Amino acid sequence: MVFKLGANAALPKLPDANFVLPDLPRLLDVSEATLAMGNRAYDNNCLVCHGFQAYSSGLIPNLRYSAITNSQQAWNSVVVRGGLAEQGMPNFGKIIDDDTAEAIRAYVISEANSGRNQEFYQTVEN
Repeated sequence: MVFKLGANAALPKLPDANFVLPDLPRLLDVSEATLAMGNRAYDNNCLVCHGFQAYSSGLIPNLRYSAITNSQQAWNSVVVRGGLAEQGMPNFGKIIDDDTAEAIRAYVISEANSGRNQEFYQTVEN
């Protein structure tokens, strides 16, 4: 798509106006310290691709709505063991251990369930 100053063409319609967001993942029972550790690790390793507060720009999977957050085993298979390396997801196994990966997962789930700016996110998604 190209924009031109002074142009008056209509923008194309979204492909699926009836899109429904999936259910949010269930919060994990973790300490504030674990969430803080997950936040730091996310900011240091994930933020550049997956976005601030785990809110993706749409080019990379939005972790807030990723089914992979529902399973520690599935999450670790991707983050720590490189399970999606062929699709471009780096293998962080040399710098992130299972406990840190679980803290990141808890942080992402916490952000997905956060009431903060929920109206903003819904506006952007619609």
